[in-house]
Amino acid sequence: MNPEQPLNNNIPENKPEVEQTPDLPLEEKLTGIQQAIEKKYGIKCPPLTWDIFFGHHQTKEDFEDFIATADNPDVFVMENAGWLEGAEALYQQISNGQAEPERMDDLFDDKSSQNDFSRAFADWIYEKKLPVISMEADDKKKIKEISNIHWKFIKFNKKLDDIKIDTDYHEAVAEYSALLKEWASAEEEREKEILDYIPDKMAELLQTNPELRDKDDLKIKMFYGSFHTALSHELSAAGQNISREFQKDIMPFDLSIQALRYYRFGKTPPPELEEKVLFLDLISHDEVQHKLLPPEEADKPEIQIDTRVWLELRRKILDAISIEDMRQYYEMRRSATPEERFEYVKKILELKDQKRNHRKRNF
Repeated sequence: MNPEQPLNNNIPENKPEVEQTPDLPLEEKLTGIQQAIEKKYGIKCPPLTWDIFFGHHQTKEDFEDFIATADNPDVFVMENAGWLEGAEALYQQISNGQAEPERMDDLFDDKSSQNDFSRAFADWIYEKKLPVISMEADDKKKIKEISNIHWKFIKFNKKLDDIKIDTDYHEAVAEYSALLKEWASAEEEREKEILDYIPDKMAELLQTNPELRDKDDLKIKMFYGSFHTALSHELSAAGQNISREFQKDIMPFDLSIQALRYYRFGKTPPPELEEKVLFLDLISHDEVQHKLLPPEEADKPEIQIDTRVWLELRRKILDAISIEDMRQYYEMRRSATPEERFEYVKKILELKDQKRNHRKRNF
């Protein structure tokens, strides 16, 4: 199976077979968003149409894929997990013409940390004068919690770097699995919070943009990572008018998202899937993955490399390497130099290419 493909390509919209709408009491909270807004805030709310784009939001190529699906929305909802401090307020200032798009550069310490999607997005909302809102809680406690889990992954990798700490391979996989499960659980709770906040956030939008109240149909464009398809299912189950798209040319569920979505929908990932995700995490942490990039990409800051390049590289690596190779890499890396770690993976890829070329010559 291609590691970047959804688990079952015959399922409509490339949904993994583990995906199902959770049996949660969310419909009562979402049914009648308009009525909830009018009752609580005394504000007229027009009928709502939701169009959700699921994809990556890092590079200019990601933005181009997104913009191709944006059909003159009235409002834009951006996933703000990982936003830099002040980004949400600055987006709003840019969208209403109070700040120039170039101000986005102020959020970054240096060019190497700049997200090209953010700048392209800023230019777009400035031109369109498009209101931008977040459906997250203002205190961002859930986002901070998820950020803390990311730090746990970093600490986990650093622990594996410590030659004084002898962590058995299967113990490492189990610990990594527990972190994935914790991450998926936190994201699920965050999704529930997002759904709970929709009436309040929409009311806030209508208060600051009263011209939207008279729309015959208020078109809302949302952009979320592909993990979060449950948002579309819950809104649809609550009777909301929903459409959705996935990023073109990129299957929406890469390996790490596949593993997380298993846990998100109450399933246990296959053991080999988690081993592969751990291996990819390790070679990224060890900078092996970056050294294997095509020469024309090698000098770019990691955050500015087209997502497709990373996906293709990971496909190539996982096509060449076996689970046993991954286990051996885990064992050898503890005492290996960075160059030896790189050479280990590089030789496996070269051997795979030699076998492939040999078959072609003999065909």
